[in-house]
Amino acid sequence: MNKNNLRDSELRSAGVQSLLNKNPNWVILKGNLFISMLLLFSLSVVCYYVKYPDFVNSKVIVNPPENQKYTKIIFGRLMVPQTDLIKLRKGQKVIVKLYDFPYSEYGVLNARIHQVSTNGKNSYVDIVFPNGLRTSYDKNIFVKKELKGNAEIVVQDTRLIERIFYQIKKLLG
Repeated sequence: MNKNNLRDSELRSAGVQSLLNKNPNWVILKGNLFISMLLLFSLSVVCYYVKYPDFVNSKVIVNPPENQKYTKIIFGRLMVPQTDLIKLRKGQKVIVKLYDFPYSEYGVLNARIHQVSTNGKNSYVDIVFPNGLRTSYDKNIFVKKELKGNAEIVVQDTRLIERIFYQIKKLLG
């Protein structure tokens, strides 16, 4: 190395060292605080408005109506475990995904709980499709035979922030 390059590197390293040893400017400190507070506020607003539903999963059977020309109301039946039966009420929303019609291509069916019934070990939930078999992708499904699939019953819509605080409360208490 020649003498000029060596002297320049020494000056630069001393300058860098002096910058590193100085306390940060108040603008940088306040800017970091402002950005952190803005991120926390944004996260809390998003958590307040985002819904986090609680589901009960089950199997569903959709039966074709006896007289398809005259009736638009179609019923289905869910097989629900006895332990989850307490959570269910008439009118709750049900999201149905059929095996023969993949939901990624056809969409999902929306239904409502019509009646909850039990007999011995088995518990059944009758659901009704108020829009018929029109999917979320605006496609009609025609039923000629019994259709099977999965169903998700939306038990409770809670806010994401409530869910987080519930978990913290559960850990502390």
